[in-house]
Amino acid sequence: MSLVCWINGEQRQLDLNDGASVRTVLEAEGYLQAGVVPRARIIVARNEQLVPQALWANEAVSSNDRIDVVGAVTGG
Repeated sequence: MSLVCWINGEQRQLDLNDGASVRTVLEAEGYLQAGVVPRARIIVARNEQLVPQALWANEAVSSNDRIDVVGAVTGG
């Protein structure tokens, strides 16, 4: 059981099955907490295509997919 993908430009080998959901990958990488609605605003793209938050639980990640995670920062 191993999923090799690229997250923010870095290759990762995750202890997940190929086809794991975007949400599961985000949880494994520490961007989200399991079972908790995200408080921070993040945007996720898979292979340069935006993935709406409503689809994170259903969008499958395959080996060699590229996942980009961008967080909003506030301040002045």
